[in-house]
Amino acid sequence: MNEFDAHVFFGTSPDFALIIAGMHVSEQSGIEVAHWIRTQLAARSQPTRLGAIVIPEVFPGRGLEARAAEWTAGPARWDGGVGGDYREYKDGRHPNRHFPPPGKPLAFLDKGILKTIDGKDVLDGKTRKPIQQIAEIRRLIQVIEAVKPVIIVSVHGKRRRTTDDLTNAANAGTITMTKDEIAKWTGDAIKGVNFTGIYVDPRYSPCHPTGFDVEDCKFDLAKDPAYPNTTKKGVVKQFDSAISTDGQADDALALKIAKAVKDATLVAGNHLTDAPEVVHYAKEPAGPGFSLGDWGPADVSPVPGSTSGARPGAPVFTIEVDEDHESWAFLDGVPYMDENGQPIPQPKRPSPKARPAKFDKARSAQLQDYAQAIIAACLT
Repeated sequence: MNEFDAHVFFGTSPDFALIIAGMHVSEQSGIEVAHWIRTQLAARSQPTRLGAIVIPEVFPGRGLEARAAEWTAGPARWDGGVGGDYREYKDGRHPNRHFPPPGKPLAFLDKGILKTIDGKDVLDGKTRKPIQQIAEIRRLIQVIEAVKPVIIVSVHGKRRRTTDDLTNAANAGTITMTKDEIAKWTGDAIKGVNFTGIYVDPRYSPCHPTGFDVEDCKFDLAKDPAYPNTTKKGVVKQFDSAISTDGQADDALALKIAKAVKDATLVAGNHLTDAPEVVHYAKEPAGPGFSLGDWGPADVSPVPGSTSGARPGAPVFTIEVDEDHESWAFLDGVPYMDENGQPIPQPKRPSPKARPAKFDKARSAQLQDYAQAIIAACLT
């Protein structure tokens, strides 16, 4: 079961948003948000402005295994690290870094091997062998090249940050908290560390001929509040620090999505009451290769002799859902509980009152909050 399902909803505009989840199958909360989006779109009496293609699970086969493990582990252990076994492949490949270099089409990876911007094979850090691209990611890229979405939304999950995360950020020089300050930390979101929230990789032009780090091509680090330790005399921090005009519009839309989430604690990392707000990721260690957020927002030119894959860049909005666990309103994509937490009668079941034994109504409401915000801010 490796083929993913795509749910298509037409809008009043010919343009589409692509909404995906399950890039990391440990983040089942994001998968449930995508299911809520497609069920809520299906229930609408009027179409949204933008059409939507919703792919709730990029890796459905691995998702089945993850849900079985989550059912056994429970939310406390699942969010606490058990799900880490499902973030990457056993051979160490990171699914979220299997995209072509920015500006390049899928055809650029002509041998199915990841490449650098200058066309060299990306090598595994341990084996020094070329990294073979994951098949499901190739299919996702084919969808993007065919549909040419104007917006891409990728729904994830974010475990709660700990003092270890703050210590790592301090050691990396991205925040200035002392050991004593970290020890006294009460759990509030800290600028320079990525907490739950709505983030965007805005439209941009690649500016480096080599390397994997393209953040400074996307936005001005000295202006960006996600980089509190990167400063320049006379430069004021601002949430819309994207370099391009289109990118600044993308920043504004990210903030609009965050404000559309009714429960502000679910978007603590956006610092909505602590201006300037944050809509970009803070710097974190990353493996070799390029992410969807690196590849998606850049205009793509075809390889010489071909027109395949050419498309305008689309902003990539990453929804970092608070915690990784689901509510069990869905079982393997089948809705068992409605939006009000009432059981949905199932065919061939002895009782319409049957429901998942672990259903969490409050958690369901949280995940619906994200879904409704995405629909309201991105599609209507």
